[in-house]
Amino acid sequence: MSSSNDCHFPLALPSGSRLDHYEIHETLGSGAFGVTYRAYSHRFQEQCVIKELLPLDYATRATPTQRIVPLSADLANVLEKCRHDFMREATILHSVNHPNVVKILDFFPQNGTSYFVMPYASGGSYESYLKQKEANGSVEEPELLEFTRRILDGLEAVHSKGYLHRDIKPENIILKSSGDPLLIDFGAARQLIGSRSRPMSMILTRGYAPFEQYSSTKNQGPYTDLYALGAVMHRVLTGQPPEEAPNRIEGDTYQPLKTRLTGKQFSPQFLDAIDWALKPQANLRPQTVADFRNSLPKVRRTSPRSNETPPLHETPPPLPQEPPPLPVHTRDRSEIVLSKRTVIIALLALFLLAALGCLLLMFWSGD
Repeated sequence: MSSSNDCHFPLALPSGSRLDHYEIHETLGSGAFGVTYRAYSHRFQEQCVIKELLPLDYATRATPTQRIVPLSADLANVLEKCRHDFMREATILHSVNHPNVVKILDFFPQNGTSYFVMPYASGGSYESYLKQKEANGSVEEPELLEFTRRILDGLEAVHSKGYLHRDIKPENIILKSSGDPLLIDFGAARQLIGSRSRPMSMILTRGYAPFEQYSSTKNQGPYTDLYALGAVMHRVLTGQPPEEAPNRIEGDTYQPLKTRLTGKQFSPQFLDAIDWALKPQANLRPQTVADFRNSLPKVRRTSPRSNETPPLHETPPPLPQEPPPLPVHTRDRSEIVLSKRTVIIALLALFLLAALGCLLLMFWSGD
């Protein structure tokens, strides 16, 4: 079974194709490194998204078998390395369990290539949301702060696995129906695969990629993702990302947001934090998610999730002070002390009366 959607993606699997218990319903998109499908799991009876590895620089789809085959015999080893990189990313992301990071539900080899499966998330890209917002107003600081915190929370979970996103941009963030942002379409494996045949400048997203990503020899770390997130925030505030990173290394014409947006609705501390994340030199940026989070204004979450602990940069409110407990048995002890005093006084009175009686008796006997 095929549909009109198939003719727009000639190398994609046709609608109705089966991958184990998954049935392909339509092609959502394709690029130089793979194809993305909307599918249905007959085992779990739910919709899902499947990403198929198809690096066009090294491979194509054979007909009628639908297998992915290398373009030439000498590219077979390269294609195998691509599959390894693809499955490694799926394995790492499968271990990340965070509401702001896309979940890898399943991954498997088939048709001479590899696949991984993700939940089908209803909602549009953050870029689409920003375009709609620009037509009706603008994003205010509390909303952008909440968005940024949740993306940082997701990134922290990814970084804790020793992994990076490497392609954060508004198109790779989905706003779920709940309004929660979701990081999707990680670029680490894609860039590793593409760097074998293309210059990095053709693989990266200009304006969002920091300078160190333009070279395969420069170190990358959490600060690499933080630059890209800063560029997303810059796009929110100004309508566009900053100038391409290599152009900023010498003769940087970047105008700090703290200066550029003075007097607008954003606080100087917030703008200063974004400017810090956008430093072209990696060593001058925040080095970790915690560094960047701590530089943001300390505003409480507007709608915390019930299963969520307070963020690291916020101090939980002190618990209400309860009055100190009363001493145990205080009333009983006072009553005991009073009873003892009464007995002593009574005994003394009896003793005095007895002594007085003895004296009177002696006096009368003498007479």
